[in-house]
Amino acid sequence: MTPTIEEYRALIRCPRFQVDKVYTKPPNTPSFKKKLILMTGMSEEWVMRGIKKKGDREYVTWTLMRDLINCHPGQRKKIDFFALGIYGLVIFPRVLGHIDVSVVDLFERLDRHVDPVPAILAETFRSLSSCRREGEGRFIGCAPLLLTWILSHFKHVERAPGRWPGSFTEEKWMIIFKSIRDSDILWRTSWNVSSDILYRCGDRDWVPLPGIWGSVGYAPLLVSRQFGSRQFIPATRELSKSEFAFRGELYKNKVKGVTDAWRYTHRVNLFTFESRLSRGYEEWRSNRVNDNIPLSNQENIQSMEEHLRVIPSPLEQARLDFEAERKKWRVTLQKLEDEVYQKGLETDIQKSRADQIEKVEKQLRLDFNDLHLSH
Repeated sequence: MTPTIEEYRALIRCPRFQVDKVYTKPPNTPSFKKKLILMTGMSEEWVMRGIKKKGDREYVTWTLMRDLINCHPGQRKKIDFFALGIYGLVIFPRVLGHIDVSVVDLFERLDRHVDPVPAILAETFRSLSSCRREGEGRFIGCAPLLLTWILSHFKHVERAPGRWPGSFTEEKWMIIFKSIRDSDILWRTSWNVSSDILYRCGDRDWVPLPGIWGSVGYAPLLVSRQFGSRQFIPATRELSKSEFAFRGELYKNKVKGVTDAWRYTHRVNLFTFESRLSRGYEEWRSNRVNDNIPLSNQENIQSMEEHLRVIPSPLEQARLDFEAERKKWRVTLQKLEDEVYQKGLETDIQKSRADQIEKVEKQLRLDFNDLHLSH
């Protein structure tokens, strides 16, 4: 299981997003000092007091932003600064009590209806991957959103983590998560109403996620069961090489490639009311084949959309059979209506002829009577 773009969008519920308009790090940006001066309208001296530097990163302290919220005359600006604080301290909490310059870059783009979900998901994946590689570390991502997603996928309320005591140790939590059974998982949540999912961008077999500090790829077809579909082995070519950080000079070309890929997005509808595993999936998953490329049959080459087409459920099959039968009856009914119309025309013609014959007969009788009287 893994969070998806569609699930995070459903949880955040922000109507201002423009789908497929994602944040990508600009190659050249104004200095952090200039950004804050333009954003806050405060003096250079005031801004410089709040800017801190840790390593090669620049931050603004939350204390400065809090004071600005309290003293700024504009109500709209106060709300904006508070929202920026949420983005910097909760959604992208890199340094405790500080807001990173990259967060400010993303926040400025929200007025253009940029969708922040791919960036949130990207930094979630990058942080979790880093902790897994190192075997330790602090999660730098939106922990409340990730926790909400985790809790929503537990089928039984009595086993849901929300009912567990808050005093559990880290070791106890690990035991609990390792003991979770497949039957405890709610693969498709009730609030996830989307079945039309983004599954690839450009010529990639997966989706590149541009974050604010780096980029990573993810393959939503790895978790097609979360969309109410049969789980099959997806193509993951070069997925394991997709992650990179926004450092140095070479990353800018990679960012350009990600931006170009998002110009051509591909979607597929997977909802079929079944969550079975395809043959060989468990073996593939246990071996963690990250660069899997399904072999194509040269005698019967199919497009990716055809490859993704899953076996319909009995309910779906019954619906398809009913639609086919209804279509057949419509054709039959149309033929019958045409025949009735044709018969009606023929009846009208015969009736018209009969009326003419009756008229002629009546006239002949009158003529015969006149002739008989004259003699």
